[in-house]
Amino acid sequence: MYKKVQVVLVFSGLLMLVNSAMAQSRLITGIVSQQFTKMGIAEVAVTDGFSVVKTNKKGAYSFYAHPDADFVYLTIPAGYQIPADRFLPRFYQRLEPARKKYNFELLKEAVDDSHHILVVGADPQPANAEAAEKWSRFSKDYFKPVLAAYKNLPKVGLLCGDIVGDDLTLFANHKKSVEQMGFPTFQVLGNHDEDYDARTDEGSQKTFRANFGPEYYSFNKGSIHYVVLDNVFYQGMHSRYMGYVTERQLKWLENDLSLVPVGSTVIVAVHISFEYDREKPAGSEGVALPDDSPVINAEHFYKILEPYKVHIMSGHTHWNQAFERKNIFHHIHGAICGAWWGGETSFDGAPLGYAVYEIRKDSISWYFQSAGKDRNHQMQLSYEDSTGAVIANVWNWDAKWKVELVADGKNMGEMTRFIGYSPVMAAYYQSLPPGQPWMKPVLTAHLFRTKVNKTVKQVVVKVTDRFGTVYEEFLQLR
Repeated sequence: MYKKVQVVLVFSGLLMLVNSAMAQSRLITGIVSQQFTKMGIAEVAVTDGFSVVKTNKKGAYSFYAHPDADFVYLTIPAGYQIPADRFLPRFYQRLEPARKKYNFELLKEAVDDSHHILVVGADPQPANAEAAEKWSRFSKDYFKPVLAAYKNLPKVGLLCGDIVGDDLTLFANHKKSVEQMGFPTFQVLGNHDEDYDARTDEGSQKTFRANFGPEYYSFNKGSIHYVVLDNVFYQGMHSRYMGYVTERQLKWLENDLSLVPVGSTVIVAVHISFEYDREKPAGSEGVALPDDSPVINAEHFYKILEPYKVHIMSGHTHWNQAFERKNIFHHIHGAICGAWWGGETSFDGAPLGYAVYEIRKDSISWYFQSAGKDRNHQMQLSYEDSTGAVIANVWNWDAKWKVELVADGKNMGEMTRFIGYSPVMAAYYQSLPPGQPWMKPVLTAHLFRTKVNKTVKQVVVKVTDRFGTVYEEFLQLR
């Protein structure tokens, strides 16, 4: 009898726990349908940031929301426009205590979005009203070349974090800047976008979420699956953080990618790069390249992405790198603000600007668009009197590019890559007044040089990128 009572009590206790969990994890339902026709859309992924489910043939979904979930949101399917309010994507709804049903409507693209344009920038990072005004002017003027060049193609933007510089009231200005860009642009959380009064990482995204929705999510465009993650782990003290992807996000990513066919191309946007290129050119073995906060659990992240062809978009460093490792191409984007709007370049001498990726099915090509310059502006040339060397800074360079020099019509062959400081950047920072130790150039490995005879009057540097596109710049020496 005693044992029976024990069993009944244990069973009752378990039942109460289950009922309590179900009460907290409440059932939510909804329909994803086409705007105007109201026809349900099947196979759309819906998530609360924990579970991922797909809509049925009628576009309906249902699942128990996690007690810690703040949103219900979509992985926008290919072939549909990105729902947006003044070009800020609105693919989510905030969960409300008494509400159970969350419907979504999507509008079909007017053209085939397997051919589309991706624009990636990083670190506009205004820290005060003056810098915010500079970002506003930039967004109004300098994205026009993309709008003009690809007028009839679907466009999507990614801003890879540090969208403000600690002052979260400037999110309001940032929203206006995004509106001026002229196409739907997704936001990535950076270390300068966090609530520094939070006691743990879990609370550091509060203001970002209130303005831009969830800090990790996915969407589709054409043949590409896009993923945005928060890999800045706030340590509960003012501005202290490390590169780290939480277990919550890794589990969600596994669920998200379980619906993506193996072999697909996946573009991942984060703030901090998962690694940096440490391969040095010959003759520079003793020179240390710049380092920064790595993502300490990167290998676990890579394991999840192994079955896919991956491009990782990041920022954070205020300098540029592009390199391949196994199945992953890493794109580190220099800052839109350069040196916090204090000059005309990033720390590696790259001009203020952003990257443009043209995507045809799963084929991706790209170039760097300098602010206020023609798209063919892909290098910066200078002459070093002390050595008689022509120096080319090719900021978007990767290992499949070729950099050659022609002196007075004579082909001098490929230039020699070396590690050093951008001459333009070094000269600019030497002119700054004291008291700004953070404003300094960094060593970079996308520099090239060739010594020329003192009689040479004009040189041409010819750069061929990995796609066969040729860029040329002239430098008059005498």
